[in-house]
Amino acid sequence: MFTKIRKRDGKIVAFDESKIARAIGKAGDASGEFDAEVAKKLAKKVVDLSPTVIRRKIPTVEEIQDVVEEVLLGSKYKTTAKNYILYRQKHAEMREYAVQTQVDLIEQYIGNLDWQVKENSNMAYSLQGLNNYVSSEVSKIYWLNKVYSPEIPILELIKNGLLAH
Repeated sequence: MFTKIRKRDGKIVAFDESKIARAIGKAGDASGEFDAEVAKKLAKKVVDLSPTVIRRKIPTVEEIQDVVEEVLLGSKYKTTAKNYILYRQKHAEMREYAVQTQVDLIEQYIGNLDWQVKENSNMAYSLQGLNNYVSSEVSKIYWLNKVYSPEIPILELIKNGLLAH
């Protein structure tokens, strides 16, 4: 059995079988095919199978998730397996999109592609200006998606000077 695992950010942390059971349990709940007890049994299968499939001493999260897929596909819980695979794919796409968005923000600033870069008379085109631009854009996205209620019309925010246009 593994004692450590490598996370996506490269950090090495303690291997925790209960996290596997929770992930499988959430998939089972979503499909309605099984409960937490079955999830624990499936997680045990994952832990038992992992050392035979993964040859390195410290596995990655992705490698363990591959084994979870294998165990689910080999079980009678096909709907859960399908949902788990689609969930993983969707989250991989979201991570990729987040990285691309960060790169795009920097490219917009460096290339002077956003009108806000040229129009900000309070900030010079510099590393500090780049940091200010990126943090402002990220903050704006957060506020629009998490703080402001969807019922507040965007045009009203612009009109009241709460959002630049």
